[in-house]
Amino acid sequence: MPVAERLDLLTRFARNQFEHYSHLGVLDPQLGPYEALGRLLSGTAAFQEQSAQKSDREFIVGAWMRANPDRKEGPIGAVVEHYRSQLEYFVKLYRGVAMSESEASNLARGAVYGQIFGVVASSDDDSFARRARRFLRDAAAGEDRCGLPLEAA
Repeated sequence: MPVAERLDLLTRFARNQFEHYSHLGVLDPQLGPYEALGRLLSGTAAFQEQSAQKSDREFIVGAWMRANPDRKEGPIGAVVEHYRSQLEYFVKLYRGVAMSESEASNLARGAVYGQIFGVVASSDDDSFARRARRFLRDAAAGEDRCGLPLEAA
């Protein structure tokens, strides 16, 4: 699929997620697309490798450090607790629609992974956000960087 078509699909997907979260009245609807993308990523082998056999705290700290590669120290305790609460919320939500504990936990981790990256990407002064914007500008200009890490952007 050409880059332009992929970007169009992702744009529609992100817009739909944002509109849905706005309709629900969540505090920060711009995180909706990131949560949804994180849930999609949770089904990949790469995500499973990052998540398997880790405690919730280890998972959260690892995701936070990947989203903040320029930082030397991990998140403060309040940040870890916030995302741990989010994990519990999502697990309860997914279990409420008859998902197994492991499936609900995996999807919850995906949603929180997306939240973490969404918060960082939404920050105007963050190097991750700058790299993400450059990646999208290059892709929109026809330079296919899919499959490369953002650090290559």
